[in-house]
Amino acid sequence: LAAECLGYNHYRAEDLEDRAEGKIFHWPVERVAAYGGQDAYVTWRLFQWQAQRAKAQGYLAPWLNLLEHVFSPIYRMFSRMESNGIHIDKDTLRLLMRHDSPIHARIDEIEKEWRVNKNVIEANRLALQGQLTQRTVGKRGMSGGRKFVPLFKMPWVVTASKSVHVLCCDVLGLEAEEGENGKPSINAKFLDDNKDIAEIQLIIEWRQLEKLASTYLAAMNGYVDPAFRQEDFCTDSRIRPSYHFTGTVTGRSSAEQPNPQNLPTRKGKHAKTIKNLIRAQQEPGRQMCLVQGDAKDSEVKWLAILSRDPVMCKVFNDGMEFR
Repeated sequence: LAAECLGYNHYRAEDLEDRAEGKIFHWPVERVAAYGGQDAYVTWRLFQWQAQRAKAQGYLAPWLNLLEHVFSPIYRMFSRMESNGIHIDKDTLRLLMRHDSPIHARIDEIEKEWRVNKNVIEANRLALQGQLTQRTVGKRGMSGGRKFVPLFKMPWVVTASKSVHVLCCDVLGLEAEEGENGKPSINAKFLDDNKDIAEIQLIIEWRQLEKLASTYLAAMNGYVDPAFRQEDFCTDSRIRPSYHFTGTVTGRSSAEQPNPQNLPTRKGKHAKTIKNLIRAQQEPGRQMCLVQGDAKDSEVKWLAILSRDPVMCKVFNDGMEFR
């Protein structure tokens, strides 16, 4: 926007890359101040540019109204949310990160079962023999000849999609719907439809636990007390995500580094344990609670307001709702 609308081309590529990768925390304060000042200057100039454009095209008043009553209050709220942060049960988080924690212990158990499963061994045998999945690699081997490299290493990895495909279709003989690429698709629906099969149960459970360990525990641990190994930064057992008001197709807010809006929804003791990491916690001298808000039936209410449909309006005015 700065380049296109203002002809401003003074952002340094290395600054933008560092900020995107979170390396701004390593910057000296003088560099942070200069970058922040530049951001504020460009934002103000963009506001002036947009205001002039809105005035020329006759929509200045509604544009300012939207800015004052929608965007500005929400951005102030997000700013306070980022500053306050979310308290994390740091001790529980550290325990869950340990290799002997219930989550990691169960992952190890599944992988041990996987290695001795007769169907997995048979599928791997077929792969290694080249009957199904070997391919020729163009690189020349140390001996000077061409070499064959199996697609799967020994032992199998539960995450490998091609490994799961061979196991399900070629060994277990299951039928899968054709995907966009014209090949059978081993998707979530396929796994759910065949969840009574022992091997499928292992795949589903392993993927769920691995997602909890990597997406939630590891990601959260990287941003809490202290982040980036700086003892003077973020030492209050809180995570401070970056919230975004725009950017999603649905109009919902989003967050990153880490994303507390993407907590596991599946039932189970492990998912519940991770949820409890950010439930209401107690800090010395502070009473805390977690407030969750949602707009109830907002889309249907907008439809009633815009259409003025008498039946819909009466339903909402009477305190009822649509199902």
